[in-house]
Amino acid sequence: ACPDGIYGFCQSGISDESGRYEITQVASGKYPVVISAEGYQNTTIAEQEIKVGTVSTLSVELSPM
Repeated sequence: ACPDGIYGFCQSGISDESGRYEITQVASGKYPVVISAEGYQNTTIAEQEIKVGTVSTLSVELSPM
């Protein structure tokens, strides 16, 4: 879920069983990315650069609570 009003823009996605997800229709720019899963600490990437027409891959390891 997206926290209201923090960044002015919010999209969320749900990963498949192998942890892959897709979020589409995002304008080029730098965005904070928050990765969360039940039972794990949230991980935040402060500025992930997104470019239209490309695929961005983030490799993140979550720590158990």
